[in-house]
Amino acid sequence: MEGTHEFHAGRLRLAPEAVEALRARFPSDSAPEWAVEDAYEGGWIEVNRHYLHNEQERGAQSMRALMETLGVEAPVSVEEALDLIELAVHVFVPAEGFQGGTTRTAQNELRIVNPYCPVFRAIEERNWRGVTACPSWHVRRGWLDALEVNATDSVMGEKKWGDPACACVIRVEALAVAV
Repeated sequence: MEGTHEFHAGRLRLAPEAVEALRARFPSDSAPEWAVEDAYEGGWIEVNRHYLHNEQERGAQSMRALMETLGVEAPVSVEEALDLIELAVHVFVPAEGFQGGTTRTAQNELRIVNPYCPVFRAIEERNWRGVTACPSWHVRRGWLDALEVNATDSVMGEKKWGDPACACVIRVEALAVAV
């Protein structure tokens, strides 16, 4: 899916130039330099809450931008919602691309495994041990919020806790019911 070729997931297609533009707007590493200053004022618990809230909102914004780029107002099926999630996994990563794998394990389920987690790598490179929560779940939660789907996101492993890969399973139960 990476490289100079078109990015795709299911029926969705995205040109490399569009991916570059989205990555420029929503880099995979939010670089929260404000954290240390906030930690002195409110403690690390507040920093974690603030950081994770911001990451969830950033995830929602990035999914809305992806949908807008694709001309998708809202997913029309569970399959299309999973296609959007899978495409987001490949788009919103560092420039070198997604180094893990995605697998449809059921009609409404997507498994994501990444032994080369960019979030873990960024935390390790910064030696930034203060923020203890990984933002990846919150970013994905933002994607699900933007898609307006009823879904679960189960974390199956985290490199941060010694697992060989970061892994999760997203199960989309249904599209949100219009009110």
